[in-house]
Amino acid sequence: SNFGISQCNPTNDSLELVKMYNVFDGANWTKNDNWLTPGKPISTWYGVNLNASGCVYSVVLENNQLNGAIFDINFPELIELNLNANKLHGDLLDFSKMPKLMYLSINQNQLKGVIPNFSNLRDLLSLNVSFNKLQGILPDFSQLTNITELNAAGNFLSGTIPDFKSLPELTNLILDQNEFSGNLP
Repeated sequence: SNFGISQCNPTNDSLELVKMYNVFDGANWTKNDNWLTPGKPISTWYGVNLNASGCVYSVVLENNQLNGAIFDINFPELIELNLNANKLHGDLLDFSKMPKLMYLSINQNQLKGVIPNFSNLRDLLSLNVSFNKLQGILPDFSQLTNITELNAAGNFLSGTIPDFKSLPELTNLILDQNEFSGNLP
């Protein structure tokens, strides 16, 4: 049986990193040390951290001049994605191909569209999508039962604020600078 066999695939992960570099204008990043450099393994690429199996578990490229349309990034073992303070645009996606994500930060970009409910990210602890161009209603995130921190400030969100009854661990909720209406739960 395949029970317990990791689905970790370092080759696929390295190809996904190359795609990120190409889609997000890697040649013009503030820091792109060792990215796409022959003979330099992905473990040495700026902002990339690998787990014991050699798969990408953390990508931190904050404030690094990433520029391009966000896409459905696929790192099955990823725990942390930090793309804060860049120039990413397009619709915010649900990142369902990264079910192990615990920390998702993509604030201070130019993302638009509605906020997905991220129902596939059952382990998510912290979600920061603040200071983008997101609109529509704020989901109740009922699947994210472990989440402790939710920041969606500085967007164009409207409608009522959910009561988040199903989120018992939520301790930090930041929703200022939006266009909410109705009663505060």
